[in-house]
Amino acid sequence: MARRRKRVRRRSTGRRRSGGWLKKLGIAGLVALPLLYFTFTVLFFSPFEEVQPPFAAMAPRDVDLYVRRERLDSDFSPFPELRIVEELRLSRAFQALGKSAWWQGQAWHGEITAALQQVADDTADAPLDLLADVLGQELVVVGRWPEGAPQGDTAACVMARLGFRGKLAVTALERGIALDDVFPGGSLEEVADLDMPGVVYNRIERPDQGPLFFARKTDLLVASLDEGLMLDVLRSVNGDPERNLGKSNLYLDRLPTGPGDPSTRFSGELVVDLESARKRFGWDDPGGSPGSEGEAAGPDAALNFLRSLFNTKALLKAIARLDVESTAFGLESYLELDAGVGGEPRGLRGTDSFSIPDRLNQVMARLPTDVAACVTMNVELRPLLKALSESFSPDLLQLVNSTLRDLSRYSPTWKVDNVDGLIHYLDRTLAGQITIAVRPRSNPAPKGVQPLPEIAIFAPVKNEQYWEDMAQALIVGSNPVLGVSRDTMMQQADGVGTRKWFSLPGEMAVPQISMILTDAGTNDAMVAVSTHDDFLREIVKAYIQHVPSWADEFAITRWIGTGAWRSRQRFPDIADDPGFFAGRRANAFMWADMAQLRAIINAYGEYVADNATTIDFVSARRAQRTELLTREYSQYARAGSEMPPEVEQELNERLDAEMTRLDDRRWRDEIPALVEAWLEQHTWMDPLDDMAIGLRYGTSDGMFAVHATTDQVR
Repeated sequence: MARRRKRVRRRSTGRRRSGGWLKKLGIAGLVALPLLYFTFTVLFFSPFEEVQPPFAAMAPRDVDLYVRRERLDSDFSPFPELRIVEELRLSRAFQALGKSAWWQGQAWHGEITAALQQVADDTADAPLDLLADVLGQELVVVGRWPEGAPQGDTAACVMARLGFRGKLAVTALERGIALDDVFPGGSLEEVADLDMPGVVYNRIERPDQGPLFFARKTDLLVASLDEGLMLDVLRSVNGDPERNLGKSNLYLDRLPTGPGDPSTRFSGELVVDLESARKRFGWDDPGGSPGSEGEAAGPDAALNFLRSLFNTKALLKAIARLDVESTAFGLESYLELDAGVGGEPRGLRGTDSFSIPDRLNQVMARLPTDVAACVTMNVELRPLLKALSESFSPDLLQLVNSTLRDLSRYSPTWKVDNVDGLIHYLDRTLAGQITIAVRPRSNPAPKGVQPLPEIAIFAPVKNEQYWEDMAQALIVGSNPVLGVSRDTMMQQADGVGTRKWFSLPGEMAVPQISMILTDAGTNDAMVAVSTHDDFLREIVKAYIQHVPSWADEFAITRWIGTGAWRSRQRFPDIADDPGFFAGRRANAFMWADMAQLRAIINAYGEYVADNATTIDFVSARRAQRTELLTREYSQYARAGSEMPPEVEQELNERLDAEMTRLDDRRWRDEIPALVEAWLEQHTWMDPLDDMAIGLRYGTSDGMFAVHATTDQVR
């Protein structure tokens, strides 16, 4: 029994000794931890200091450029390889694009890759992870375009949310620790802002380089090479938050909604001062809008027309969100416009907007499935047509006026003899809801003729009698004025109206004109005109549901959502998707099947190459004749010398052969090379599946949105 008591006594002593040491360690820890915390706080920062709000709430409101990205660390795998690039490399179309001469000839993607790799190399041995510790959580870049600087120069300032190690490194740099390791030969100076107490930043002078400015406020790092912009940002950070960008109505009310989790896809915010940008980068055309007082039209009619519709001088600001995935990308922006600039009626700006889903369901139901592209818009017809006519060259305008005068002679009811009269007539005949659709030609264009695609235009009709009078004048006058054979004129009742068409003479870019007034006498009366009768016939069939229409295609669900009744009927098992344009309004909307659109563009390759290499055979023949006379027929080169008929015939035959040889060489060598170059410069379209653009173009504000999908969704 005594032995047992002795063993118990020894264990109790061991516990008392162990407990004594623990107590001493605990007391030492209680004393040391506050000392360590105090020392760390004095030397560096408080581990429990506050975090800054989202950086938009601290960015200056008056910057020219603002870009923000949350979770930049999710965009790389690993740095500097962009995750989306890795995903796109799985696509055959993108692989082909990367091998194309056009892509390899572009310098920008190589410059981006080289810049990212340079950053990776420079930070490879750094104790910090650039993304995890400095840039990955939240990154903002603000910029200004300084007046007087070379065009394109931008003063930029970076705002980054630091992790713990990032804050530790920046604070150590502020203390001058490891300054020589990071910036060999550099010197550090702390600078206080005299205009705003409490604003302090650091200036690092770097040998053979400009100074670097930086400051830290808790987990916010502000850095720039431009001291003035740096000061503006710091004053905004330390000033009244209500005056910052993130508190503006533009940001709070107009920034498009982004994804719930920004790490699931790239989603960046963008604010641009468009007024500053257009002045800085020369977007304003000195000619202005044609038709305005003191402003002349240029030689390009299409450019003149676009300038008359879209006055860049009205642009003030834009706020946008860009979402990018490997299968799709979308950009939606809100525009602030100057109501006092370019607000006069020019056809599109300020017209009534329409619901995009409603309009697409209506328009797509009228189009066959092989349509390449379509634009539908609400317009003021009279000013729109006036702007179009003002873009014509004087020669073209004279030709149109002459044709109208000739046509009017053959109609007792349609007396329109000039373009202005036609504009007035059409304004009283048609409503301002215009839809234009195109598809590839069903037959190749003759050599030398512009390979225009098949085009169809339709619009609601306001006065059916006016339309019938004009159509009858065109049909009756087409034979004596346009040389149309009456044997090529036909008409057919299609159940919803009478389709009329006739073939134009010769090798013309537009081989036919076909027209119909559908559902006459109803609220749905619609005029449709096409350059090809088969196109119009298929539109009529789609309209009366004899053939599938574009509204039955799956692509429509990506734009207006599965809630559309046609999408729900055709694809009942797909999950609900609101669609990119669901709930949005526009007064112009365009969509395109990129493969079909590429076919239209490809057809122009030979036509463009032919025009670019056209030979002036008159001058070439004259030069060749002079050379032959000098070299081989010198006896007939003297003035007054008469060439025998048989020699003249021989010379002409040789000249004919030489001209044929020149033309054959052009088609054999020059034109194929130019066609290949033409096709190459459009290879960027190959990876795209479809694209849609919506525009709401108001008097004082607007919306611009783009959505595209890649071939990976097929």
